[in-house]
Amino acid sequence: MQNIESLDRPLVAVAALVFACGCGAQWSRRDLALEAGSFVTNMVDARQSVAIAHAGAETNPMIGSHGERVPVMVYALTMAALHVVATDALPPRMRLAWQAASIGLETAIVVENYRKGWAP
Repeated sequence: MQNIESLDRPLVAVAALVFACGCGAQWSRRDLALEAGSFVTNMVDARQSVAIAHAGAETNPMIGSHGERVPVMVYALTMAALHVVATDALPPRMRLAWQAASIGLETAIVVENYRKGWAP
């Protein structure tokens, strides 16, 4: 299995570049804060998923039970980048609902993982 931990720093840097590349140029402060919240909850879930995959118990079929299909952090940061792109494509009046729904879903996943014993 690939050392997933070794991918953290470079991939986080790539994710930060997504924000710097122009996405979000027309966003409000609320949009930026919510997108940052979405990113943070996504990364908490990803850190849990690293441990879950290490134990062979990951249930995301794209990642694989051991992270053998796609490394967890590659998957998580790809999804985070796609979230930024989707948010940027939405009209401003739709962003709050989109970001709130995605933060809510991701938070529910983190809480459920925590209840199962997977620390963030």
